[in-house]
Amino acid sequence: MKKILILIIMLFSTKLYPIYQTGSPVGVLPDVYGLQIKDRIYKVKNSIYPMLSKFEVVFESGSQGYTATVAPCASNYYAKRIKGILLENISKKHKGDIQLSGIIKGYDTSGYELNQELWLSAERGKFTNIEPVGSYKVSIGTVIKVDPVDGWFILNIMKIGR
Repeated sequence: MKKILILIIMLFSTKLYPIYQTGSPVGVLPDVYGLQIKDRIYKVKNSIYPMLSKFEVVFESGSQGYTATVAPCASNYYAKRIKGILLENISKKHKGDIQLSGIIKGYDTSGYELNQELWLSAERGKFTNIEPVGSYKVSIGTVIKVDPVDGWFILNIMKIGR
């Protein structure tokens, strides 16, 4: 009985998140079934590249001990191993944070439109608003705040195709 009551409460209690366009609220994004949008953040290591840049899309290239190593990802064979988006610059042989899901804040979204879907690009480490052609399609997320300095998008990586 207690589990049923909790489920009923979850189904009918929804939280609302603001949707922005150029800094001003234009609506709300419902939190489906009362579940919060969680930021999933993990520590990774750059073992090969001189510098991995903030907001690059990366895949898991291996591991060193208990830490995953990452490299820039593109919409090719390695898209199957996509890990997330870097939250900071990571120099060679150093560790940093990546985000696997949640809301990415502080990205320049001025080149995109509100509610526009973002895709993994054929260019390594990048994403685009143009859906790629081919069998390795990866949806990165959706723009929810258009702003040149403090843009937001929901990071929800979904592999489409192989």
